[in-house]
Amino acid sequence: MARLLIPVRRISLQFNRLLEYSYYEFWKILAFVFFGFPFLGEFLSRRWFWKEEGAIILVYHELGASAFRRHLEYTKNHWKVVSLDDLLTQMKQGKPLTRAIIFTFDDGYKSNYTEIFPLLLKHQTPITLYLVSGMIDADGEFWWQSLENLRRTAGKKEAIPTPEHLKSLPEEQRKREISNLLGRYSYRNKERSTLTLSEAKEMVDSGLVTIGAHTRNHPCLTKVGLEEAEDEMKTSKKDLESAFGVPVVHFSYPNGDYINAHVSLCEKSGYSTAVTAVPGVNTPATNPYELRRILIRPDDTVQVLALKITGLGHRLGLDYFTLKHLRQRGVPC
Repeated sequence: MARLLIPVRRISLQFNRLLEYSYYEFWKILAFVFFGFPFLGEFLSRRWFWKEEGAIILVYHELGASAFRRHLEYTKNHWKVVSLDDLLTQMKQGKPLTRAIIFTFDDGYKSNYTEIFPLLLKHQTPITLYLVSGMIDADGEFWWQSLENLRRTAGKKEAIPTPEHLKSLPEEQRKREISNLLGRYSYRNKERSTLTLSEAKEMVDSGLVTIGAHTRNHPCLTKVGLEEAEDEMKTSKKDLESAFGVPVVHFSYPNGDYINAHVSLCEKSGYSTAVTAVPGVNTPATNPYELRRILIRPDDTVQVLALKITGLGHRLGLDYFTLKHLRQRGVPC
């Protein structure tokens, strides 16, 4: 019976990906209709589609220099790019940052240094980089990258579990299953995919990159006890402050998953802000430990980016398809 289920799962997965591809192609066409010309993107106001005025926080993971350059040039021409610290200051003063964009990157990939950092220097653009402290200077890669690489190389020997399935498991069970799976195929990663400490320090020393914490081991906080969740928050903050010699006051919930108790733990751990994967704008009334962010795909065109920033994409449900796309591929958004 289990063998019969394998082809059914594969067919279901391919069907879902085809459906998702069709929807995304539709969004690209719609985005071009609305934002294919620069003056339209500048003319349309967020107030048309968002219910309130506020700052937009964008979240990236990995993407190439060419794609980010286009995103960066568009946002700098039509919006005001500020730092997360600027947003926090304005929120404390009760002043909304309108038409403001904040760039954030999660996890700490090597490409953030090789692909993104040169563009930040060229355009003098601030970002917040949320690091998994236990993966700095690691020789390996994140488990979801290993899983995706294994999926491409294992062929049809066995149906490889999806990242979504593994993330649904209790933390310890997930670790065991991944370890057994990689051991079964004698999987070894080919090259380093995370930042070294020297690379990250160079980024921080530029004055453009603010370091935030993303836990020490990147567990799903809703799958571990509160004591472990608090330990992950506190140890990652301590690790990063020791490594970089600067205060670390910003936090990002792994996978965007959190509960009310984590909000309290975050404040207790000494952070000033925490970001989620909940779409929306940020105003002085927004809880600083539940800041909203817009998920960006590495293949998003400038027009799709504009669709998301203005809020029209949110009204049409584009956030859902972006989240589904990223999580199917293991991206921990």
